[in-house]
Amino acid sequence: MHKFYKSIAILFFTSTLFSNASTSNTINSELVNMVKEQQYLAKKISNDYVAFEADQDNPKKKEKMQNSIQHFNQNHLKLIEYKNNTKLIDEKLSKVDKIWQIAHKLSQTKKHSVMIVTTMDDISIKMQELRTLYSKMSK
Repeated sequence: MHKFYKSIAILFFTSTLFSNASTSNTINSELVNMVKEQQYLAKKISNDYVAFEADQDNPKKKEKMQNSIQHFNQNHLKLIEYKNNTKLIDEKLSKVDKIWQIAHKLSQTKKHSVMIVTTMDDISIKMQELRTLYSKMSK
């Protein structure tokens, strides 16, 4: 009878370990996908801003740009708030945050497309670095 309880306990702990590892890999995969999306959104914000600046009377272009900015910002906050980020990831996210604050303020004006494109390109490069770091976490 004693062996039976030991076997049950071992099975329980083993399944818990595998379950936690699986959950961790899923979360890391989601983070990698979010960073990929951030790279895409950085380019999209640049394009949307340039299109809006060329035709400022078009409400659809403004709305499209604002939606891209809002989506980027939501993802950005989720990445920053993730509690299991490494110190290096936190440092890189902090750099992205500083650049993003500038880009976000500039996006509210109507005449800085070159600066917006440059800052969003910088963010895209930082996102590639973060993508590599998050990918390493999932291994």
